[in-house]
Order: sequence, then structure tokens, then C-alpha cells
Amino acid sequence: MEPYLESISSVIPDQKINHEIRQRFYSSRGPRSKINLSQFYRVHLLPCLKQIPSWNYLIHELKHNRNWRKFARIKNIRSVPSIKLISQFRTLNGTFVLRQINEILVQIILSLIDIPLMPVLVPDSTDIEAACNGYAKKTVPVENLVTILKYILQKGLPKVIGQRNQANRNSL
Repeated sequence: MEPYLESISSVIPDQKINHEIRQRFYSSRGPRSKINLSQFYRVHLLPCLKQIPSWNYLIHELKHNRNWRKFARIKNIRSVPSIKLISQFRTLNGTFVLRQINEILVQIILSLIDIPLMPVLVPDSTDIEAACNGYAKKTVPVENLVTILKYILQKGLPKVIGQRNQANRNSL
């Protein structure tokens, strides 16, 4: 098996997933699937880990790639789930089961890592009205407060340049 698939595989708690999560996938009628919940989870991880564009391609590769079957804990080619079975799993469970599995994984990871206790501030998002009733000192003479060079004050507005002669301009 590929090294990073093997390292990820060692972290996934298969027994905990199969026993703690209520399996709503299996119905009382019809034949039961030979694939358990942790195997479905592993099959759903493969497209994310290997950047697989479609479920059809995933099933095709599962049938031909022994390392992927080993990661998904599928025993042989005949045990590879069909596309219909994977679609049923997603349709019946939605994101409910995957969220529960993620909660189990987060609990395991947080139990392994010591996270220091520290206060966390959450910003308050309430709106506060600003006092915008106008400025207290609207008409303050700026000349008395700021030292301005005399030639800047004496300089007037720029000259208004009228229309130039159209004949002098280059045109196409």
C-alpha cells in the first residue's frame, strides 16, 4: 500500500465507526450489503485523497488496483461495491453519517494532542449607531491654525485653457 494511504488507514477507527454509529443504511428488506460502514467511509475518502473525478472511475480503479482495495479493506474484486450501492448509501444517509464519523475522528485527534486552555474572545456583531449629527466645528479658519506659505495662498486657480484649434491636432 502507498505510504500515505497506510498512515491514514492506521488512524481510521473502523470498529468504533461500525459500533457507535447507528447504521440507517441497511433496510429490513432485500439482501444486505457485504460492505460495512467503515468500508463505505474509506471508499468515500479515496476520491478526495487520489483526486478521482467520478464514481465510475473510482469503481473501475478499485477493481484493478489492489492497494486501493487494501486501503478500503475490500477483500477481493467481487466485493467491490457497485455504483448503485454507493449512490444508495449517499442518498439514504446524506451527510449525517459522514459528520458523525468526522466527530469521532476529531475526538480521537483532540485526545492525542494537548491543547492548552486559553480564553477565546468572540467579537460581538451587534450594530452600534454612530453619533453622526454633524461636526462640532464646521467653520474653523484654517489659516490661523496651519502655517501656509504665502505663495501658495497667492496662487490662484489654474487658467482655463480654451479649445485649441482643431487644425493643429493630429488626426487619422
